[in-house]
Amino acid sequence: MKTLNIENKNNETLSDESFIKSILKGNRKSSLAWLEVGKLSSVKMKDSEEYATEDYLNALLLCYSSIGTIAISQDGNKLAKKN
Repeated sequence: MKTLNIENKNNETLSDESFIKSILKGNRKSSLAWLEVGKLSSVKMKDSEEYATEDYLNALLLCYSSIGTIAISQDGNKLAKKN
């Protein structure tokens, strides 16, 4: 997977896999258990033949599910730009 050019607290560039893992850490992923993301239709990445992984979709959904008002999630926006 490509690098998202996202920097962590130490100004190190995070790969998309590391960024997704940081979003999904702890029990956050369990808040989407009711959705059964694996049963949703496949999502193809923009300008690619590659399909989004279940972890990618979980991370994207978590970014927006935690917002209390209508807004754009900074982390969700970074993930979506990859797509």
